[in-house]
Amino acid sequence: MYAITLLFASLLNIIINDTTRLTYADARALFESRNQLLKAAKEKIVVTHADLVSSELLPNPQISANGSFINIFTNPVDYSSAQTAVRLDQILTVGPKRSFRISEAEHSYKKAIADYNDFHIQLLLEMKELFIEAAYAELELQLATENHTLISNIIKASEERLRVGDIGEMEFKELSLDEAQYVIDEDEARQNLVNAISKLKTMLGLEASQPVKVYYDFNRAAKIDTLIMPESTAVEIAFENRQDLKSLNEEVRATEFRLKFAHAAIVPDLDVGLELDRQGPGFQNTIGGGLSLSIPLFNRNQDEIERAKATLKVDEASLENLKLQIRNEVMSAYSNYKLSLKALKSFFPDLMNSAAAVREMSMKSYLSGNIGLVNFLQAERVYIDAVKSYYRALFGVERDRIVLEKAVGTELPEEGE
Repeated sequence: MYAITLLFASLLNIIINDTTRLTYADARALFESRNQLLKAAKEKIVVTHADLVSSELLPNPQISANGSFINIFTNPVDYSSAQTAVRLDQILTVGPKRSFRISEAEHSYKKAIADYNDFHIQLLLEMKELFIEAAYAELELQLATENHTLISNIIKASEERLRVGDIGEMEFKELSLDEAQYVIDEDEARQNLVNAISKLKTMLGLEASQPVKVYYDFNRAAKIDTLIMPESTAVEIAFENRQDLKSLNEEVRATEFRLKFAHAAIVPDLDVGLELDRQGPGFQNTIGGGLSLSIPLFNRNQDEIERAKATLKVDEASLENLKLQIRNEVMSAYSNYKLSLKALKSFFPDLMNSAAAVREMSMKSYLSGNIGLVNFLQAERVYIDAVKSYYRALFGVERDRIVLEKAVGTELPEEGE
């Protein structure tokens, strides 16, 4: 109860107080409580549970009452030869049909739960991917804004150099024209961020007017020394956690019991009746009873048996195909994640500080007249390309990790957990 209270307090802090800070933990809490697709999917479990309840119900007894041999054309009405009968009938299930029907419904219910769990984890990881994309867009905008600010400061400083004659007017114009590309880059980065945040808001059930700023530490990817598990372990985790595999397994089991029920249905159920009769003129009570059943002479449920057999073969083939698909998905995702980590490790340590130091030296050299505009802009482009490549490498690790999590069907523990 205390944990639930903290969760709702966190949500209220994010939404009501117009808090813009949104970590992944915040986003996940919003997703679990506000995503409408998740709520709709959960109701499907209730529908399937109703089928389970139905399978456990017994047929209702049937009561009937009849009167006959009453002469209504006499005055008074002649009841002397009247006959009345009250009958109670109950159908009794013969054999294990009811248990087979319940078992089929139980596995169908478990399949519905697995389907929901599969939808839940895949939608959660899709939300996580949108969150990472929004965080990456924040990084790109931060870099574009920083670059635009720097070139604007350089232009302001160059105005003084132009005034005293350190640089020519043509060089100053080239610098001013180059600023236009920085403006375009910043505008594109801002638009990418708006689009990414918009998709994330939809996933989290937030209004378009809700201000959101995401926070994520991409640098944690650079701290990963090795893969968190060997490839064989990743495959084992997938077979243990993939909910679509569990769903198909339960479907196979449900079809097996459907086939058993089809065979058992050949034996007809009994209709047992008990009757109380009263007949004039003595109107003595007499009791009788009877049994009735259909004779499986022509219809021996051949159609349902054939249908269930064919369905079972289809389900079993689909199950084997899914197992093969899971192995290939895990191996492909694992390989891509491994390559992403390798690409990230190709950047030398402390790249950002080194790149910033080189940029600072280049800017000072240009402002002091030690290097020309061409060399300065070339150094600036080298810095921007290096930082962008590093950011892409960080994003690539996170993106491919999510793809691997989708393949294994669960979120992977962080380094050291």
